[in-house]
Amino acid sequence: MTNHNQYKEKWLHWAKELQFLSQSALAYCKDSFDIERFERIRDISAEIISLYSELPFQEVKGLFCNETGFQTPKLDTRAAIFKEGKILLVHENNGTWSLPGGWVDVLETVRSNTIKEVKEEAGLDVEARRIIAVQDRNRHNLPLYAYNVCKIFVLCDIMGGIFTQNKETTESNFFSLDELPEAFNILRGDMSIIGPRPQLVRDMVFMTPEQRKRHDIRPGLSGLAQTRGRNAISWDGKLATDLEYIKKITFWGDVKIVVDTVKQVFFKHKGIEGSDMDEVEITDDFGDYLLKAGRVSQEEYEEKREEARELLGE
Repeated sequence: MTNHNQYKEKWLHWAKELQFLSQSALAYCKDSFDIERFERIRDISAEIISLYSELPFQEVKGLFCNETGFQTPKLDTRAAIFKEGKILLVHENNGTWSLPGGWVDVLETVRSNTIKEVKEEAGLDVEARRIIAVQDRNRHNLPLYAYNVCKIFVLCDIMGGIFTQNKETTESNFFSLDELPEAFNILRGDMSIIGPRPQLVRDMVFMTPEQRKRHDIRPGLSGLAQTRGRNAISWDGKLATDLEYIKKITFWGDVKIVVDTVKQVFFKHKGIEGSDMDEVEITDDFGDYLLKAGRVSQEEYEEKREEARELLGE
């Protein structure tokens, strides 16, 4: 008997296929009655995702049914840059490491877009040598996107330049295979795709016993807190959201996080890039946040910092 969860996981696939078929038909159909029927099929695809993700129908429809013409995958380029047997990764503002790259702009070629993205995210001047891989993103990566994405990996040589912090990335580094951050942790089973983001020891020592329950499950690459504002919510809001997630983990809850992630990938939302807070910004360590807010004394702050150093063996 087929596992019930396998049926659940097919809903997104079925909804995507309905959307593709209806949009393609609408691109070529001339009969007004057929147009009405295909528009209804497209609405059904949005209703399926709305039902299982618990997002408003109009919001889902605006996200998944907003294109016209024959639907094709979106194009993304990634630069593969090696030095002494190690590969270059950039640390994105959302806390994850990735190959430098991004969506191909309308006026760019695969080569020029790769060069542009490396300069923007890694500060390096590169020469794009050749394409080394083409990947269907949804067959190799999680979470699944409602849009299909074709990722093109381009081998590049460094010609010059140096990393400078920018609006998209905070640092860059070269990693060997056994040093790859996060992705290697997932392969080893130390991390999940969806879950609370991992925290540094210097943050954990300031957490209350209740807040530390966020560590009862494996950390993830992305989670509920990241979809609700990332760096634009306070530490208290972030930790409360993590606890909310672990208390009601469901398959469709994770699907909703996937949908919200898609929204953030394709559209800019308030609170993702900047902060609307009137208090201490989330860019502070948790201890600094509490100290500036007057919730721990300087003495308590120093004691906790020393505790963190002892745990790390420093």
